[in-house]
Amino acid sequence: MTIGGLEQLFGYSAEKTILGKSVNQTASLDHQLQFSRQLQAITTRIHATADIDQIMLDLSREMCALFACDRLTIYAVADDKTSIRSRVKLGMDTFRDFSLPISEASIAGYVALYKRPVNVANVYDEAELATHTPRLQFVRQVDERTGYATRQNLCAPVLAADSHELLGVVQLINSRDGASFSGMVEQGVAELCDTLAVAFAQRMKPPVEIRTKYDPLVARAIIDAAELGLAARSARRKGIDIEDVLVHEFQIKPLEIGLSLSQFFRVPYEPYRAQRNKPAALLALFDRDTVEFNRWLPLEDAGSVLKVLTTDPERVMASGRVSQIFSYEKIIYCVTTAEEFRQTVEQFFDGAPVAAKGSWGFEAIDGVRAAEQSAADRVHAAIADIFRREDMADIAVTLQPQVGKTVSRFRKNGALESIRGSTVIEYQLSFPSDEKSG
Repeated sequence: MTIGGLEQLFGYSAEKTILGKSVNQTASLDHQLQFSRQLQAITTRIHATADIDQIMLDLSREMCALFACDRLTIYAVADDKTSIRSRVKLGMDTFRDFSLPISEASIAGYVALYKRPVNVANVYDEAELATHTPRLQFVRQVDERTGYATRQNLCAPVLAADSHELLGVVQLINSRDGASFSGMVEQGVAELCDTLAVAFAQRMKPPVEIRTKYDPLVARAIIDAAELGLAARSARRKGIDIEDVLVHEFQIKPLEIGLSLSQFFRVPYEPYRAQRNKPAALLALFDRDTVEFNRWLPLEDAGSVLKVLTTDPERVMASGRVSQIFSYEKIIYCVTTAEEFRQTVEQFFDGAPVAAKGSWGFEAIDGVRAAEQSAADRVHAAIADIFRREDMADIAVTLQPQVGKTVSRFRKNGALESIRGSTVIEYQLSFPSDEKSG
């Protein structure tokens, strides 16, 4: 019997199925998943910036593509609270901002007045407009002046999470398939409005001085200053990393901490990814103990560009040791959280702390400033080959502080005694057969 015959017999539309789901259902789920991922990427970038106007301009085309609309306008409430003023306008010929009264004289004004979203299939259909309120109007003068034909219009309010105060309006114009904006787009715009609410509210507050790598959490209202101070005291008392306290005791997501680190260090945030290609050739020079101590590792090789993952980009860049080991035209430093760094190390070294041949086992010297650390690293680079001599016993590195001396002894197994001091760096090589110094 043909498929058409089955449809007539059982009264349903036959579809191919995959694991019990129709092809159409599977495609729809894939589309929703892709939509969600793209929306998350946009909201993450908005959260990560202090310059909301610039990021919205940068992301406006991506948002139009995501929501499949021709035009996008984002309004902010004017200082007098009686109108909304355009902040971002994509698809319009003018660069001038324009204002709309908060009233029923326009769709965006109506949404601002009543603080509820509106999805209109045809703005010229007065009967459809009247379903919202008999006084709702569409401003036709813009279409008449520009020759652009508006049909679909989706508007949603940007409201403060705590007070429900109006902060702005997001407006989409004309869906690219000519139909009403879908429920998925409505939900996506609602999520975007929630993100913009945080960004708008933060912009209205006096700027928070960024002194530590976790202060951006306070600036973005993820945690307040008192809570951050409490977390720091708890970490000191327990002798653990403050990040562990923030994640486990204050329930702050690693993503939020990563974005805070990114803002503080001014480098990209790189989260842990379960599916990542291990750069075996790059890792051949390292062993797990060294990587865990130094808190950086090579992540990706893209021809002339090397991506480096670290929890402290400033220290690693100041040391200059990456450029000493690798010769690349460009080095991109990415920051990650302490926990995500541990996960990546576990992933790359497969849980086996086995030293690699020719490993660069040079640890950071505690208490030495960046310039002095760089000098120490140059000494390390000069004597690197001597590490491999079978008759070598120890390498002693002596730093002359203002008062007294502190000695560090590097052993062949990579062990390092604590060093305190600065200024003058000397080193001495000890061999069983004779005494040699440099």
